[in-house]
Amino acid sequence: MVELGRTINKQLEAAHLPTKLSIAEAGEIDYLYSNGNKPERGSQIQQFFMPDGANSVLGLSHMSHSVSAHSYFTTAPMIKGMAEREKIRTAINTAKVASGKKDLGYWMSEYCILGDNHGEINGNHRDLGMTSALYLAKVVFMDLCYADASAWHWWLALSAYDYKDGLIYVDKTYSTGKYYESKMLWALGNYSRFIRPGYIRIGTHISNGEPNDSSLLISAFKDQKSQKVVIVAVNNTHTVKKLQLQNRRLILKDKYVTSDRFNLQHFNLASGQEVALQPASVTTLTGILR
Repeated sequence: MVELGRTINKQLEAAHLPTKLSIAEAGEIDYLYSNGNKPERGSQIQQFFMPDGANSVLGLSHMSHSVSAHSYFTTAPMIKGMAEREKIRTAINTAKVASGKKDLGYWMSEYCILGDNHGEINGNHRDLGMTSALYLAKVVFMDLCYADASAWHWWLALSAYDYKDGLIYVDKTYSTGKYYESKMLWALGNYSRFIRPGYIRIGTHISNGEPNDSSLLISAFKDQKSQKVVIVAVNNTHTVKKLQLQNRRLILKDKYVTSDRFNLQHFNLASGQEVALQPASVTTLTGILR
């Protein structure tokens, strides 16, 4: 694979094309930082992006510095999923220092709800409701906040199958077919519609939260130029959660809710208002730092 990359890189240089190559797309995230159960495919960060790696591609002008992997089979239990993603972040940060390549980063390149996930949720059979949507939101949260993923890809947009793999479903027929939107479509939109290219993730802390408590998951992002802020809150409980933000510089203006009742429904927020997070919901808050 490395030799193929080097050959293509030469051709791209000769043709003066801006195209970039991505060499590392691991089938599971642990293949990036360890040998896993497939030693011949493992330790990809060390192999490709460390100066002393046997198959280093750091000198190739058309090689993207984005390391990518699929999130399958590593989402449950959540505490294990978070720990595995922290290992990606650590391995990439180590490679950044060793190589001097500050633009090394991580992309989550493919995921749908697959397998039995340690009994948390099964990938078989469609689910148009919030159970799968909340699980999707949890995986996005882990990948963005613990692996520092700067891109996140869902498999797939349109599905005709009886599986938790579609954002929109269609009948598998040539005529008189119908389409069905899922709550996963809207929950993903709570992230993708608002967190735009160039935004950076900023720290959050739940003052009365317990360690490793997944009942309320909060992530926040900021546009450095405009000072716009996006907060995504996932309420995995069956009760309303009240959110009181402590940053007095932050002025929230809008709320977008996905739940059993709403699909990215917009609500205006009054200044200084305590924010109510509906049960089993994904909520996006937008505002600006003064």
